[in-house]
Amino acid sequence: MIGLNIAGSLFGMPVGSALLPRLIVGISMLLGVLVSGIIFIAGSSIVGWLIGYVIDSFRVGKTAPVEVKK
Repeated sequence: MIGLNIAGSLFGMPVGSALLPRLIVGISMLLGVLVSGIIFIAGSSIVGWLIGYVIDSFRVGKTAPVEVKK
């Protein structure tokens, strides 16, 4: 949507089928997909790291019983 707004403000609405407006819209669409992918990947890795950190903090507090052989 940002690409359409930029192309519309530069070339007038409705956006024509010239090459430059199409490039602006296409590049903005590609950047939108890449940014959303980065956000999903970074967000899921941070959530995974936090879950691992919480599990590890619970495991550190518990000690395993030691058996003494007689």
